[in-house]
Amino acid sequence: MNVTAKKFLALVFLSFAGATNAAESSTKTYFDLSYGQLTYKESGLSSLSPSIISGTFGSYVYDGLAFEGFLATGVSDDSVTYSGVPLTLKVDSAVGFYVKPYLRVSEGTEVYAKVGYFRGRLTVSAPRGLSDSTTGSDVSYGVGLSTRVGGSVSVFAEYMSYYDKSDTTIRGLNLGVKIPF
Repeated sequence: MNVTAKKFLALVFLSFAGATNAAESSTKTYFDLSYGQLTYKESGLSSLSPSIISGTFGSYVYDGLAFEGFLATGVSDDSVTYSGVPLTLKVDSAVGFYVKPYLRVSEGTEVYAKVGYFRGRLTVSAPRGLSDSTTGSDVSYGVGLSTRVGGSVSVFAEYMSYYDKSDTTIRGLNLGVKIPF
């Protein structure tokens, strides 16, 4: 485990430890459903734009901090031609866990940041049934804005950097709805 990963895990642990007592009396949970348009870039290839749908379970542990876990799957793929061969990229699945500090800027509106862990599985397909799947993980982060639109339901937009390693990046803009329960 490298030094950056150790520091990140220590930060997450300290956040959990400090929030435990406050969470006992003020925890509120929520579920969100979002559509994400991703940008996949790899050196030597044109950018690809597959899309995902994701569900997130979150918990406000105290004012100013939430923890989230999400699952995603691909809903559309994208294609590119490389050396005359058509290639198609599809997101098979993804999972992530995040620490989410937020700031309420007005009644019902929050700006937030997220930092955590992302793991995704992608499949690249070529003609004649050729395909290859790969799995990768990385520290992930992003920023967003959430605003209440009626009752307790909110809509949100967020920009995420999911993966950035070895000349490959995956970033995305997510739009969704958040429902507390």
